[in-house]
Amino acid sequence: MIGVGSAVTRVQRPARGCFILTAALVIAAAGCGGDGSSGTTETPFVDCGASLPPVTDAPVTASSFQTADQGLATVIELAIGNRAGDAKEAFFAQVHDLSHDIDRPLRQVDQSLAVQLCDEIVAMEQQFGQTTPNLAVLVAKATSLRQFFIDAAQALAVEPT
Repeated sequence: MIGVGSAVTRVQRPARGCFILTAALVIAAAGCGGDGSSGTTETPFVDCGASLPPVTDAPVTASSFQTADQGLATVIELAIGNRAGDAKEAFFAQVHDLSHDIDRPLRQVDQSLAVQLCDEIVAMEQQFGQTTPNLAVLVAKATSLRQFFIDAAQALAVEPT
C-alpha cells in the first residue's frame, strides 16, 4: 500500500505484468475537508446530514447573532482586502461556534435551513483550509451566511435587541 495524504492506493500485479491500481479515499474526522484536493491543510470533515454538537454552553441570544453578523461583515471586508489569514481568524472567533450552538434547535424547527447553513459553514471551512483560499468564494459564502443567520434567528424566534 502506498499512502499519499489521505488517499491509500493498493497495487496488485496480475500474472501478465499489468498493474491494476485501486484507490480508496479515506476521510477521517480530522481529514482534509472532505474534498481530497491538494493544497489543503487539515480541516475537519462534517456531515451536515447529522446534527452538530454545540461548542459552547452560552445561551443563544440576539447578541450572538449580531456578533456573527459583524464577524461575517469583517470576513467580507478582509477577504476583499486580500487578507485571508485575518478573515479566517474573524470567522473562527466570531461566527463558527454559533453555527454549532444553533444547529440542534434549528433542526427541530427547520431541518432544511439547518442543513443549508451547515453546508455554507463547511464550504467556508474548506476555503480556509486551502493553502490559498479563493477570496471571491469567501466573500460570496460570507454574504449568503449573513442571510442564513438572519433566517435562523427568525426560525428560532430570537428577537433583535
